[in-house]
Amino acid sequence: MIDEIKISPQNCYNMDETGSSIGTIQAEHVIIDTTAQSKYELEIGRQEWVTCVECICTDGSSLSPTIIFKGAKPLDRWIPESN
Repeated sequence: MIDEIKISPQNCYNMDETGSSIGTIQAEHVIIDTTAQSKYELEIGRQEWVTCVECICTDGSSLSPTIIFKGAKPLDRWIPESN
């Protein structure tokens, strides 16, 4: 498909994200769906989720990884000044 519509390497990207929990866990419960063979874990405690995003181009360049924390509202110092 890339060759058919002539997409150049500098215009082809791959982006991925992953999430992790931070904080303490007070207890853990496991929920099992007996019909679907799936296992779900519920973690109770004081914790937050953090997301990491990365983006890489097929020409070898990449964007800096971005880490996303929960926030009530953005602060000016979080946003870099334009040059």
